[in-house]
Amino acid sequence: MPALCNRRRVLCVFSVSFAMVCLSSVGRTALPELSAEGLRAYQKVKKAEMFCSAAVGYAGTTPEVVWSFRDLLKEKNADAAFKALLQEATVPGQLYGLCGLWFTDQAAFKKEVARYGAMRGKVWTMMGCMIGEDVIAEVVVSPYPTPIRLNGPEDSVEDWWARNPKDPGHSDIAGGSWPSVFKGEKGAKRPVKK
Repeated sequence: MPALCNRRRVLCVFSVSFAMVCLSSVGRTALPELSAEGLRAYQKVKKAEMFCSAAVGYAGTTPEVVWSFRDLLKEKNADAAFKALLQEATVPGQLYGLCGLWFTDQAAFKKEVARYGAMRGKVWTMMGCMIGEDVIAEVVVSPYPTPIRLNGPEDSVEDWWARNPKDPGHSDIAGGSWPSVFKGEKGAKRPVKK
């Protein structure tokens, strides 16, 4: 009889432990397989405190989070990384994740644009040398009459300006403007610190 009680205790402890492990992973996204550089980039974007343009401050430097976005975009599992950011990053990090979907999964991008475009609340932004709080939905879908609308991931903001030289054009995520700007020009290289 004592052996049966011990087995029941062991089984009970095992069951409770297994349930706790299962419950602790509910709602979490498995981190995709990334290179060491990709993992560093993922962590940087995940913890982003602001949604920044690709040129900030008086010198117009590219912030580290944008370089990290570019590093993630080069990863073999970029799509999974951007989708994971939507689940576990700060709001600015989620917006960078949404920008990444523009290049990796247009169907998921459109679905998430609808969700983020209806989101209430504000996000800290840095556009050029201006820091402020912007409405999340307006960062995602421009409320202005002439938003920049790219033809797809292969199009660029520069090409849009060439087609629309007289339009003032307003950037947002939905039309691909911010994703295109974050991707940067082919061959752009991170400055080397001296």
